Amino acid sequence: MNERITRTLLAALVVIGPVVLGVKLFGDAPAVPDSAPPAKASLIVITAGTWDDGPLEHPALQALNRRAPGVREFRAPSPSSAASAVSLWTGRWPTNHGVLSDDLALAPGSWTLAEAARRSGLTTAVIAQEPLATRHGIGGFQQVHEGLRTIADMQRDTRRMIDEFAGADFVLWLHLADAGPGGSAVGDLLQSCEDALAERHDQYDAVILVTAFSRPGVAPPEDRLEVPFWMQLPARLYGGERGKGIAQHSDPCGVILRLLRWEVPVPARGEKRDQSRTRMFYFALRGGTAEAWSVIETPQGHEVRDVSGTTGIHYLCRGPGRPVLARDELEILQQDQSGAWVPVEQDLLEAVYRAHYEPRVRGFPRQATPAVPAHE
Repeated sequence: MNERITRTLLAALVVIGPVVLGVKLFGDAPAVPDSAPPAKASLIVITAGTWDDGPLEHPALQALNRRAPGVREFRAPSPSSAASAVSLWTGRWPTNHGVLSDDLALAPGSWTLAEAARRSGLTTAVIAQEPLATRHGIGGFQQVHEGLRTIADMQRDTRRMIDEFAGADFVLWLHLADAGPGGSAVGDLLQSCEDALAERHDQYDAVILVTAFSRPGVAPPEDRLEVPFWMQLPARLYGGERGKGIAQHSDPCGVILRLLRWEVPVPARGEKRDQSRTRMFYFALRGGTAEAWSVIETPQGHEVRDVSGTTGIHYLCRGPGRPVLARDELEILQQDQSGAWVPVEQDLLEAVYRAHYEPRVRGFPRQATPAVPAHE
C-alpha cells in the first residue's frame, strides 16, 4: 500500500514539478492586452513645391534613399501644389476635399492629420517658404512660421524647434518652394533634422516623409507629377524591403494615422474620414506589389490610369462641372493607340466614381479662411 502511494506521489511530482519550476523561473504568463499600446513616434514632413530631375548628391538624401522604404511610382494628384498639399494632410483626393486650385481653401473645421496629432497630445508646427497652411486652411498646427525665408533661416529655426520639443513627440512640417539642384536644399533641411534628432530624440524612431508636388518643365502631367517620395518608418515597424507599389499624396495619411494610433478622424457632414489607400500603401511600403488607380486632376478632367492589372490603360473622367455633380453627368473616355480619347462604357470606372466623386466637398474662397486656424 505504501509502495503504491509512493509511486503515485512520484508520478504527480513528475507532472507538476516542471509547471511549478516554470512559474518560479519565469513568473505568470503575461495577460493579453485588450488593445495594442500607442506606437508613439514623431513625424517630420519635408515637402518642396518643385524638384528637378538631377541626381541625388546630398549625403543625407542618399542615406535616406538607402534606408527608407519607397514605392515604384509616386505621383501628385494635381498640378496645383495647394491641392496636393491638402491631399497629403487630409488623406483625400482634391475632388473630395474641395481645394481644386490655388485660390481655394479647406472648409473651416476640416479634419487634418496635424489636428489628429494635436488632439493626441503632440506639439505641431510648420515652417514654410510658402503660406500653404494658412492660405489653404490646413489646420491643426499650433506654431505657424510662413513667408519668404532662406534655407539658413529654416535650418536654424528647425534646430531650435526640435530642441524645444526636448524629447517629446511632435509633428513638424517643413516646406520649400524649390528643392534645389538634386534636392540639395531638402537635403540640408533633412540633415538639420537628423542632427537635432540624434541629440534630443531617437533618430530612427521617427517617421520622416520627404516628397515634392511637381517637376519643373512642360512635360505631360503624368510625367511632370511623378515626384520623389521617401517615408522612413520607425525602426520597429519597417521590414527592410523596398516597396513595389504605386501611390499618391492622398495615401500616406491613413498609414501614418493607423501606425501611430492618433485620433481617428470624425467626418463632417458630407465628408468621408479619409480616402487613403491605407492597406494597399502599407503593403507596398513593406515590400509587396500593390497597385491601384493613379488619378491626376487636370483642367480637362481626371486622367486615370488603371494600374490594377497589366494593361495600364488610360482613362479620362470629365463632366460639365468641376467636380462632376451627378453620376449621369460623368463621361469616361479611353485613350486609344493613337493617343485620342474615345468613349467607353461607364460601368468600367464605377469604383473610381465612388472613390473620387462621392461624397463631394466644395472648396472655400481662400480669403474666407482665418490667417491662423482656430483650435479648441
